[in-house]
Amino acid sequence: MTSHDRYSEIFCKPAVPLLTCIALCIPCFAVARSHPDKLVSVVIEKNDTLEKIFKRQKLPLSELSNYISKADKMDNVNKIFPGQLLEIYLGNSGKVIKMLLRKKNKKAEPPEPPQPKPAVTSKVTKPYKKIQFHIKNSLYVDGLKHGLSAADIQAITNLVKEDGSISLHKLPSMSKFNVVLSQDESPHIIALDIDYLGKKWSATEFKLEGHKSQYYHNDGSSLSPTFLPAPLKKYYVSSHFSLNRIHPILRVRKPHLGTDFAAAYGTPVWATAPGIVEFVGTKGGFGKVIIIRHDKRHTTTY
Repeated sequence: MTSHDRYSEIFCKPAVPLLTCIALCIPCFAVARSHPDKLVSVVIEKNDTLEKIFKRQKLPLSELSNYISKADKMDNVNKIFPGQLLEIYLGNSGKVIKMLLRKKNKKAEPPEPPQPKPAVTSKVTKPYKKIQFHIKNSLYVDGLKHGLSAADIQAITNLVKEDGSISLHKLPSMSKFNVVLSQDESPHIIALDIDYLGKKWSATEFKLEGHKSQYYHNDGSSLSPTFLPAPLKKYYVSSHFSLNRIHPILRVRKPHLGTDFAAAYGTPVWATAPGIVEFVGTKGGFGKVIIIRHDKRHTTTY
């Protein structure tokens, strides 16, 4: 409740003449506007989201979007729970300066109603959920409207940043998003499809036992491949990468755009990152060659 509303409630009752009400309320409104900042304190309710809270407090969603876009400030409020106290600090113009999440306030929580005994045919919660929507305003605004949390949107942004072939800022209006989110103890993105301008960009999570999960495109290439420093365990470099190397046969200066590794006969050779074999055969002076494509930007030649 603003200062104007508070004074209106106290002084602007039906029993008070209209002129008296106007005379009293106008100075109070001026006093309220003289404060440099304003604090809005909200006790988080069940099923609350930041968007719901801003709507309930009649705060502009554009200010929430601007604040969320600054990822370093979201660490404190990216997960909210019922009973916690959310403090929203506003500037004179209504701009969100900062948001703080206080520890769980148990006194503010309403008592839990008695839970009925579960029926024999209880509904099983799916381990994942699907969300589909088109971008009309922005990923943040439209994502929130269709059930994504601020943390989900940040995860999508971080995932797409791993691939330089697509930019969220350059997606046209009506680009279609298909998101599959896990519902387990550590919620995260399982799969993401983006349809735009007749193209389709996809990333799907895959995890081998004992390894960290990674994301892959539909063609099997890794979203962000991790490269080994060398394709051999035991080796020595017989010829370094150089733009001014003396050719060993022609004896002239000629760029050597590669690194030669030497090892004993029979030494296993490893691919430096997961990928798809693109070529096997003979290529001129290289001799017998294998080319592996790791993603849309990286290939290695052996």
